Amino acid sequence: MNDQECITVIMPAYNALPYIQDSIESVLNQTYSNFKLLVLNDGSTDFTLEYLLSIKDPRVTIYNQENKGAGFSANRLIELCDTKWCARLDADDICEPNRLKWQMEYIQQHPDIVLVGSKYCFFTPEGEIKATFVPVSDREIKQRLESAKAAFCHSSIMFDCNVAKQIGGYRIPGAGEDFDFVLRMAEYGPVANIEQCAIKYRLSNGSYSVRARDEVRCGTEYTIKSHELRCNGFDDIVYEDFRAAWYRERTNFQKICALIDDISFSLYRNSLIHRCGNRTLKGTGLLMLAALMRPKDVVPHLTYRLKSGLGGK
Repeated sequence: MNDQECITVIMPAYNALPYIQDSIESVLNQTYSNFKLLVLNDGSTDFTLEYLLSIKDPRVTIYNQENKGAGFSANRLIELCDTKWCARLDADDICEPNRLKWQMEYIQQHPDIVLVGSKYCFFTPEGEIKATFVPVSDREIKQRLESAKAAFCHSSIMFDCNVAKQIGGYRIPGAGEDFDFVLRMAEYGPVANIEQCAIKYRLSNGSYSVRARDEVRCGTEYTIKSHELRCNGFDDIVYEDFRAAWYRERTNFQKICALIDDISFSLYRNSLIHRCGNRTLKGTGLLMLAALMRPKDVVPHLTYRLKSGLGGK
């Protein structure tokens, strides 16, 4: 009889080949043995579904639907979850073997926690580097979230599924869904990141977060506006109404600023890719260019690298 508390791992998947096999195997190879994996194929047009249907492991359950978006898919998986704790993993990222074990140990030591992530590293086929800064404490995390800054690697989060259902799960159907979800979870109770690096985040210039930068930007602004309204006792704006107004009312100046932000983001991401490949000089040069275009966000990363050594991993 296994006395470990069961964890449900959820994985939405859209056109996830060739990486999803590595992601699933990283879950199946966990040292924490009492888990089940729910994978939802979100209308993939490649051979993702065919691969998923070939899996015979009894711990894995496959679902299929027409394409609905990451947020909608995550909500369906949350509704299918019948355990207290639910762990998220994107279909191109990788869990360290002790990921579930480390997070469950933290939860057992902090029974009031509602969501816990972890430190993480970036990786490519050439190598990996640690993320520069990940806030650990509840206070640090909430300060960053309220300042519209990322505080979690989304693939690293494990959360109380009952609380997630109470707050309505993910409200944004596509890109930008994660920031709104974790901020509303943080409003409900304590959150944290564990000190261990439990996730490997795959770097790819073709990833959805790169291609959908405007949607992420819109989702972030919606999240902060809604948070401010709730803090002042007002009802949230309906996301679809906010999104329509956001795209309609953007000025040319705001569009130019967004373009500069996108270029800086691309430079920063490419700097990470080069540093994963141990091309330190080129990676640091790209990071400096990114800092010139978006100093508020990028300079802290550059400062960290310079303090730890330009090639520091």
